[in-house]
Amino acid sequence: MNFSEVYNLILESCPFLSGNLYDGIIVKKLAATNTISDTGSSHQSHMAFTGKQKDFFPFLEADGYFNVGYDDKDDDLKKYFTLRIPLNIYADNVEVLSEMSSPIQFESKTKRVRASVLRSRRRGQEDQVELSIKSLDDADFIEFRKLLRVNDFFILLKKQNVLEYDLVGIKSGDENAAKLATCTDFYKNATQTPVDINCFNGTLIETKVSSSKSNITPIQIIYYGVPGCGKSHKITSLLKNEKVKDPTFSEENQVVRTTFHPEYTNADFIGQILPEVHENAQGTSVVEYKFKPGPFAKILKQALYNPGKPFYLVIEEINRGNAAAIFGDVFQLLDRLKVGDTSMESVGTDGFENHYGKGWSEYFVMNADVNAYIRDANSEDELDTKAIDVSGIHFSSSTGLRLPPNLSIYATMNTSDQNVFTLDNAFQRRWDMELIPNTCNWDDTDHKKQAQLPIGDTDICWETFRAAINSEISGGEFFNADDKQLGLFFI
Repeated sequence: MNFSEVYNLILESCPFLSGNLYDGIIVKKLAATNTISDTGSSHQSHMAFTGKQKDFFPFLEADGYFNVGYDDKDDDLKKYFTLRIPLNIYADNVEVLSEMSSPIQFESKTKRVRASVLRSRRRGQEDQVELSIKSLDDADFIEFRKLLRVNDFFILLKKQNVLEYDLVGIKSGDENAAKLATCTDFYKNATQTPVDINCFNGTLIETKVSSSKSNITPIQIIYYGVPGCGKSHKITSLLKNEKVKDPTFSEENQVVRTTFHPEYTNADFIGQILPEVHENAQGTSVVEYKFKPGPFAKILKQALYNPGKPFYLVIEEINRGNAAAIFGDVFQLLDRLKVGDTSMESVGTDGFENHYGKGWSEYFVMNADVNAYIRDANSEDELDTKAIDVSGIHFSSSTGLRLPPNLSIYATMNTSDQNVFTLDNAFQRRWDMELIPNTCNWDDTDHKKQAQLPIGDTDICWETFRAAINSEISGGEFFNADDKQLGLFFI
């Protein structure tokens, strides 16, 4: 079969993939040693790809390991470059595979997970690609693997022109199973995927990380002004500029948004233990208590695992909730180290002695739940003592939480609302504050469209009307309150 035939075959069983563009496909029919649930006495947990299928990952090469005689090869190079590839899994697919309640929580139709992959060379045998090292894989990828059994199909589709993959599973009882079993090749289209080495920052697991420093300078800023002056628009523009600077920037994966309000709590923001009901193998309802991460825990974990990329926590209406109570002890993390500063606490990874540097939080806080979430130490087959190396830190159960340099925080604040909480000086001094002027920026296309839009059938534009109203509010006989003016986008 050719590429189109294989893709159409997969599409029949996975219609939710319709509309996606791919340039590479491999289909793996799972043996017992390829599954997590059916390995029996085998201790193998990875999946091996041989033959042409191993060329699905052409970037896994190392001189001194493959291009020398077997007896001369450097065995340490096998795991020197272990790539953590981004995989998109689909809620529709997981629902079919799980048959009962899904072990993976989705906030949208897809979810990004990462799996480790390396290339292995064996004496007297063809070299192979090994996918999945459980200690390095995302927890949800492991949960996905647990849904697949012997003779099911593990299918990877490389997205066209980008280093990104979609992952689907198809059950052995599928009507196309017999045809899929014959798809043992690497099916590819003649396209080209330019890969900037910078995109590997955060997906590459290095065996020796000697620095906890970053070239990214974090930003903590509150944009304030009257409703509709363009505070959120300012943040949107800044994030668009990130996309211009780096085409690989993904707001979906690198930005987490939340809105403060009077009922918003520290548990909502950081994360909390919540009950989860599901059925066990005997069909009995079981209640489990699991940590559900809040916006803070989610973006912190993403930033720590991807130190070479910028991440943003966006807080709308920061003064509509009790910000001091919502942040709680995390408030301490807002103090960042400046150029030339180092923390008192040392960082040790693989024999290196280092210190937290520019951009890291100066102080740390302890939170066992968030710590375990970052380490993915809450699954059935992992001990709570599991430790990982992430962002140059040997992250164990006793490691304190700090904001990394690549995590910035943008916030907005209205000046006119009466039902808001006051931000105390101790909180405000840890932020830069910038007033968004309540004037039309005629160089901004969105501003200009709003300003010149006529009112109904009249020849009066909204900006003329707004200017007249605001002149009365700010300098009229009865009012003198600039913070009560009408914002352009509000009107």
